[in-house]
Amino acid sequence: MPETSPDTLDSERLRNLALFVPRLVKLVWRLIRDSEVPLQEKILLGAAAFYAIGPIDLVPDTIPVLGQLDDLYLIALCLLRLLHRSGEEKIRQHWEGPEDIVHLLHSVTDLATRYLPSIIRGRIRGWVEAQSGEST
Repeated sequence: MPETSPDTLDSERLRNLALFVPRLVKLVWRLIRDSEVPLQEKILLGAAAFYAIGPIDLVPDTIPVLGQLDDLYLIALCLLRLLHRSGEEKIRQHWEGPEDIVHLLHSVTDLATRYLPSIIRGRIRGWVEAQSGEST
């Protein structure tokens, strides 16, 4: 078995990172178009995507890492909500990345828990719960 150099591993990680956002956009788009996904979940995913690309943020995107983490956290919460209602297979069916999407979603929420201020996390969770009409 050939050895993989650290440079090769780093370039592969960078490539996967660069492709992550387009893959995530594709995942959300496919789920919104999937006739088996409930309308409420589609609305939440669409609203989360709009928030992520919109100019108004709880944490401005000009703040490195944190500015993007709140966007990812919102999308991850919506995807995890769908996952809990429809099962892992629905999300996996539409994911094209080499990463395990379920593990990745949990990693994003773990990172957000560590680095986003609790008030920001609370507002994002509160918004998802308010849109779903329930508290989780």
